Amino acid sequence: MVISEVMIDPQGTDSPNEFVELTNISDEPVDLTGWRLGDLNSTDELSSDSLILWPGEYAVIFEGDYSPDSGAYAGLLPPGTHILFVDDNSIGNGLANSADSLFLRDSTGTIVDRMGWAEASAEGFTLEKVLLGECDTPGNWRSSLQPLGTPGNINSVAGPVTAAVVRISEIMYRPLSMDPEWVEVFNPSGSVINLKQWELWDQTKGATLPEYYLIPGGYLVLASDSTSQSGWPAGIALVTPAGFPILNNSGDQVTLTDPYSVVIDQLDYTPFPQTPSGISLEKVILTGDNREGNWRHSRQLHGTPGAPNSVAGEVIDLALDSLTGTFDAAAGRFEITAFVSNAGLEASGGRLLADGNEVADIDLLSPGANATVSFFWTPPPHYGWLELAVWIAVAQDYDAAN
Repeated sequence: MVISEVMIDPQGTDSPNEFVELTNISDEPVDLTGWRLGDLNSTDELSSDSLILWPGEYAVIFEGDYSPDSGAYAGLLPPGTHILFVDDNSIGNGLANSADSLFLRDSTGTIVDRMGWAEASAEGFTLEKVLLGECDTPGNWRSSLQPLGTPGNINSVAGPVTAAVVRISEIMYRPLSMDPEWVEVFNPSGSVINLKQWELWDQTKGATLPEYYLIPGGYLVLASDSTSQSGWPAGIALVTPAGFPILNNSGDQVTLTDPYSVVIDQLDYTPFPQTPSGISLEKVILTGDNREGNWRHSRQLHGTPGAPNSVAGEVIDLALDSLTGTFDAAAGRFEITAFVSNAGLEASGGRLLADGNEVADIDLLSPGANATVSFFWTPPPHYGWLELAVWIAVAQDYDAAN
């Protein structure tokens, strides 16, 4: 259940023509019995002959003294629109034109939805939510395109639901001297996406992207400038939007938003280990989330702008970190302890081999976990140095070198 439209400043006298519209965007009916709506100063209980709102239905909440038959919206509300009233003659303490907030609470007092504004839309026009299922950022609210708004109907500014289909795939925040900072984005979907009016932000500054059609499976590099591109492949797709944010070496948050200010992808690399100069930060699984384990330092200088990442596919990767051993003279054998870790992104296990013979199983390890595995080794008769080759056998291991 979301607040989808608000009339803050009706034409002429505000009372009794302020209203708040609710929309049930769930797939279940919602009983509004005992629900309350309020602003920063006062809260009202809702009442109506019908308080069950079915999926996709609207409810328009009016002040207690509003007359549906002769009021300003008579004839505007579609048939079947649920009409609700607050328990007095004002919504909250009266919706302030300068700045106010609304809170919708269920029968337990839990806040179900909220929204706020710093200033009202033009007199006689409503504030309408663009994408009903997205967050209540200022960019997701706009002035209605028609006087009196669209109570009980689809909002006039309703935008298409933007699927999160563009991903931040690589970041160069610590380039070599004279090289630009850059961010690479990738389109994993099956559709061409126009990036016009999309924005790239850090925590303090944003750049608006020009019209650019990103093809399915395509990469686009967004850079601070194009004056120096050492080590870049020829012919990469490059855009240099004005106002490109400065990416902090010590950590920053990079956000990609669509034209409706909906966050499509966001990466906070502050907790990640800092990259060496000239090494980018690459995403392992491009359609995966942005946890630290899914981002790694590029394996090549200058990174891989406009091309598949060098770390792509590092999903299964068991590592043999070290070996220790103690000799039992009475038994004539060594007890060897192997220190094993999972450097990949998926839980995996395998087998430990010594001189080509299987000597122990490695139990399933979750990503980032480690374990010790011990076995006995009886050396052949010898003089001088002893050699023992130990390795891990695991299907589809990405990096056999570790």
